[in-house]
This record gives sequence, structure tokens and C-alpha cells, in this order.
Amino acid sequence: MTIIRKTVTPPRVKAWVRQSVGIGAAMGVWGAWSAASGQSVPQPDLQPALERGRADDDALGGSRGSEALQVLAALQGANQLRVEAGRRRADAERIRMELAAEAARLKLETARLKTETESFRTEARKIRETLGPVQQRAEAVEALEFRVVDRIHQALDRLAGTVPPGVVPARPEKPATTASGRVDAALDRLEATERQLAAVTVEVVEGRLRGTPLGVELLRFGGAAAWWISLDGTSAGWALPTAEGLELRPGPDLLIGRVERAVQMAKGRATALPITLPLPPDAAEGGRGR
Repeated sequence: MTIIRKTVTPPRVKAWVRQSVGIGAAMGVWGAWSAASGQSVPQPDLQPALERGRADDDALGGSRGSEALQVLAALQGANQLRVEAGRRRADAERIRMELAAEAARLKLETARLKTETESFRTEARKIRETLGPVQQRAEAVEALEFRVVDRIHQALDRLAGTVPPGVVPARPEKPATTASGRVDAALDRLEATERQLAAVTVEVVEGRLRGTPLGVELLRFGGAAAWWISLDGTSAGWALPTAEGLELRPGPDLLIGRVERAVQMAKGRATALPITLPLPPDAAEGGRGR
């Protein structure tokens, strides 16, 4: 036989439970509103209700009142959990909104960069299309410059074989690596030759007199003619360029004094006076011959 014991809850205990449930509902509403609004609202104070529960628990002998206190404590813990959960949901929502805003900003920035990239590509294509013919013309001009430079050097090399040494400078030992550099070098050589052709100079050179090497002072009137006088002043004559080098042709004795005088005037060591220097016999006959 089973005996069913029915526990009768006193009216005051029921009132405490209803009051606790009401407080729990209020705590839930407070927690949800506080989390949603993001504002700090003071939490309701449940301590007076707990104190009253303890006093009633003592008045009822401890057993039935303890049940009400346990229910009230459980409700308080649940309310605290709901408040914390609401706060975490609010934080998560705030983070989600921030991430969404950042994603939207990045999307706009990506679209802008894509548009700029396409614009740059279009501009680069137009530049390439424009530079194509220009590049072809530049290559043609460079080829023409090469031909002009080569012709200048060849002409100067031929001239060097028909004038006394020193009139035409030698080619550069190290050719320029750029087209403009090669053109400048050729023009510099041409200008130096033009200056030397109009100059009167005296320099010590080595020639061959009757096949024998001899050091002499060379008096050169540009590229027109040149006379030489030995370093000891005992002989003089005409200097003529040949394929083998500078040929020293001997002249009459009267040429020694005239060449010596002209050399001193060219050096600035004597007063400038009119002086006549005869040309080589073959030049006087109408050709310079070698």
C-alpha cells in the first residue's frame, strides 16, 4: 500500500514565491533592456527579500521557508546569467555591425582600385600605340646617325693622310656607347680639325730624312704647308705626309734662316714681320705630290 504525502505550502510561502517570480521577471526585463540599450542600469536589490525569507524561514520552523529561499536564490542566479547573456549578445551584435561596415568599406575600396587599374591599363595601351611609330622613327634616326658619324670619321681619316701631323686628331680610343655620344665625338673631332687648319703651330715631331729617323721642329700653317728645321738648326726643308709617315725633304741653305725666324715669331720670341717661305718645288708646279 502506497501512502502519498501531500505537502501543503503555507500561504505566506506562496506569497514569497509569487514575489520572487515577479522579481525574477523584472530582473529578466531589466537585463534585456540593459543589454539592448548599452546603458548601465542599477540591478534591483534582492537582499531585502532574502532577509524576509530568512525571517519567515525561522518563523516556520526552517523547512518550508528554506524551499522559498532556494527558489529565490535560483531565480537570482538565472537573472544574472540572463544579464550576462544579454551583454554578450549586445557585444556580438556590435562586433558584427563593425565587421559589416569594414567589409562594405573594403568592397568600395576594391571597386575603386579596380576602376583605377582599368584606367591605367587603358592609358598604357594608348601610350604604347602612340610610341610605336615614334620608336620606329627613332630607330631610323639612330641608323642615319651611325652612317653620318662613320662618313665624318672616314673623311677625316683621308684628310689626315694629306696634311701634316697634328692637323687631324685621332679617333677616340673608346667609342661612345650611345648614338648621341658617337655623334658628339665625331663633331668634336671635325671642329678640332677645322681649328687646326686655320692655326699656325710649332711642335716637335719625328720624321724620316732620306730614310733615317730625325727629330725636328715642325712649323705648320694649318693644313696648307709645313716646314721643318733640325733641333740643332743646321738644316731645314719641307715636311710632307706619306703613307709611311712624315717625309722630311731637305731645302736650300737660305731656307734655314727663314724657317728659324718664322718659328721664333710663331713662339712669340721675335717681332712679327713679313717673311716669305717657299713651297716645295712640286707644289709650286701645281701639285703637291708625294
